[in-house]
Amino acid sequence: MSLALTPEQQFDAAFASAFEDRKELFRFLGGVTEEQARWKPPEGEWSVLEGLEHVLLTDAFFQSAMLEALKEAGASGRWDNSVPGAFKMTLEALRRREQGHVDAPPPRSTPRDGPACER
Repeated sequence: MSLALTPEQQFDAAFASAFEDRKELFRFLGGVTEEQARWKPPEGEWSVLEGLEHVLLTDAFFQSAMLEALKEAGASGRWDNSVPGAFKMTLEALRRREQGHVDAPPPRSTPRDGPACER
């Protein structure tokens, strides 16, 4: 039995993943107050609103790219219009690349006889 997905199954899996991610985003945002959304983190990091703006702009970009790919597939009669030898990523590899790895800051401890330790 082959575990390889057909192009149609890959397409369906990509959309199912995207829709599940969208539902999770809405669940998360439902618990965020306006004050939390507008809170400005340290320099170089994004607020919740800035992160949401990024998601929406990226979504618009991918929607446009997907519509173009679907037009090309319809015109050519082929779904896989990738360049031969092009690097392909699994959905999980793409997700890890996009999210990146962010370490949590080390816990701050407060000695009994002094101020909080610096990170």
